[in-house]
Amino acid sequence: MSFLEFKQVGKRYGDKQAVDNVSLGVGEGAFLTLLGPSGSGKTTLLTMLAGFTEPDQGRICIGGKDVTSLPPDRRGLGIVFQGYALFPHMTVFDNIAYSLRIRKMDKAALTRRVAEMIELVQLGGLERRRPTELSGGQQQRVALARALAFDPPVLLLDEPLSALDRLLREQLQDELKRLHRTIGKTFVFVTHDQDEALALSTDIAVLRDGHVEQFGSPHDLYSCPASRFVAGFLGVNNLLTPEIVGMDGDHAVCRIDQETWRAPARPDQAHTLAIRAEDIHISTERRDAANSVAVRVTQVDYHGDIYALDLEIAAGVVLRAKVPARGVAGARIENARVYANWRPEDSVWIGGRE
Repeated sequence: MSFLEFKQVGKRYGDKQAVDNVSLGVGEGAFLTLLGPSGSGKTTLLTMLAGFTEPDQGRICIGGKDVTSLPPDRRGLGIVFQGYALFPHMTVFDNIAYSLRIRKMDKAALTRRVAEMIELVQLGGLERRRPTELSGGQQQRVALARALAFDPPVLLLDEPLSALDRLLREQLQDELKRLHRTIGKTFVFVTHDQDEALALSTDIAVLRDGHVEQFGSPHDLYSCPASRFVAGFLGVNNLLTPEIVGMDGDHAVCRIDQETWRAPARPDQAHTLAIRAEDIHISTERRDAANSVAVRVTQVDYHGDIYALDLEIAAGVVLRAKVPARGVAGARIENARVYANWRPEDSVWIGGRE
């Protein structure tokens, strides 16, 4: 049974349908990520859940209660904003205590609760510092502690890591996962970063033009994207439209130019074959035990642990491969003719809209 539900929710701004008939639900303790590009509707969904924006249609329910018409202060949700929104004149202790003071918690209980939050987000010893004396990551932890201090049923996170550098983002991703496991609350997280969504979430809703393009677990979305848009947004580097020239048992025989390979049998209404770059391996000789397609290496990009290779099958048709840097002479492989190899089961047919 869903703990948090959007039921046919819609919102229009002038002639733009920002959110269009969205329905989805997650259980208590889920980590739901609203993922999509700018203008996809993810932030509008979050602000409607928070109570800052009123939907034109539909209902929003939390714990079986319809909260659609409730003002933000009566929903009791914790919120972490992109810019943290800390009070610059207050100490770490006072920032975290703020939501407890407005709820008139007695002093002893307040002090204990703030101490618990400081321990939870690992800010011991910084209680008397002000936000300007903290790093970006420490400020983020204060914002998280403040949002969790009054024990909300749901924590809303509006792109809270977007202003941080890559290393700090990765560290705070780990911190968010630890917090989620520790407190068991329902998190709703907004981001446009697919790696972040895959790393953190139990459930992902991929949004496009106000619609939910696909909803499911990170594994389901990554392994079986429902459309070219979802596949591309979640990092599928190879989307091909081969000709089907026959069947080999349960496999379809695909062809582009003079090269053929096997794929799973193609479902009705599916025309695009998706192959992830990390599933493609290269060799200097054709392999009989797997799909093995003759290609020319047209570009080599070094990324430290991997090389990203562009492999041309035919004019205008290029595969992208990611191969371990160890053992590959990147400078010597460019313009070489090699074979791209992958297993038939490492490709998936995609239907749906473009």
